[in-house]
Amino acid sequence: MRSIFFTILFLISYFNYSQIKTPRVSPASAIEQMVGLTEIEVQYSRPSKRGRDIFGNVVPFGKIWRTGADNCTTINFSTDVVIDSQTIQSGKYSIFSIPNKQSWDIILYSDIDLWGVPRDWDGDKIVFKSTYKTNKPDINSIDETFTISFLNITNNDADMKFSWDGLSVTVNIIVPTKKIVSDNILNKLTLPLFIKPNSGGSSFGISRVTEKKDIIKALEICFKEDDKALIEEEIKGREISVGVINLKDTITPLPPTEIISHNDFFDYDAKYNGESDEITPADIKIELENRVKEISLDIYKKLNLKGFSRCDFILRDNKFYFLEVNTNPGLTEESILPQMAKAGGISLRDLFRSVID
Repeated sequence: MRSIFFTILFLISYFNYSQIKTPRVSPASAIEQMVGLTEIEVQYSRPSKRGRDIFGNVVPFGKIWRTGADNCTTINFSTDVVIDSQTIQSGKYSIFSIPNKQSWDIILYSDIDLWGVPRDWDGDKIVFKSTYKTNKPDINSIDETFTISFLNITNNDADMKFSWDGLSVTVNIIVPTKKIVSDNILNKLTLPLFIKPNSGGSSFGISRVTEKKDIIKALEICFKEDDKALIEEEIKGREISVGVINLKDTITPLPPTEIISHNDFFDYDAKYNGESDEITPADIKIELENRVKEISLDIYKKLNLKGFSRCDFILRDNKFYFLEVNTNPGLTEESILPQMAKAGGISLRDLFRSVID
């Protein structure tokens, strides 16, 4: 009976002991970094210096190193990237390195389920290999623990830095943000496109884009005017504009204007340098005129607008396609809204008085 008791006690002690968890000597770490529209994830273990000389000793110079400890370090790209002029396909890779005093070789390897450097090193599995000069040692900033970090992050690239015990190297990674943006746009819309600021006026920041390669340039022009862009497919047809005013507490649509630009679209020169024809009232059927006035009036009311506004449309096959509403239209004698008011029997003086009163 006593023998059975000690056996049970031994088993309880054994199982309790076997479940005790202890920290890893080299803690596991993971980094997730968005660079533009590309997600980069690094998983690695972080050995510590602990009073040792690392490079040339613990990590020999000129030998392949797992770039960390325990399991090999891995990196995962959600999109294709470019490193040192070489395109790396999206996916997960092991990171190996060959440290030297003046430079490191950085290697991406296709096998990822590895513990340390594989015994049967296969050169055919090397996806990328390039040599990088070591950064100038900073005796005031010696990393006790091996560290991988991302620096100088932009929408188009980032620097990945490996540092430990006073030595470091930096690898620049270029991501295809511009291509992704262009592809995303063209997956939903068809060229030609108009790219324009969400707010503003006088056609500042607007571009007509006919080729994919010009999309990013058009966005850059747009973002100089506003931090939001409107992107629209071009609709071929007649450009019709309708003003709506609140005159003596009566919301009134004005006679429409047809705009015929001499340029690709109704740009700044067309508006202000006489490079367009503006026909008021527009030469359209009365039923079309009534319909576009009704639509403009409905937009004015649903958006709870005040004062003056002007709605722009494209007329094609007897259908009106709404483009935008201008809530701050020009009010010089040459501007479109005063032309509409004049055609509706309202003088510029009465137009301004309606606002003051």
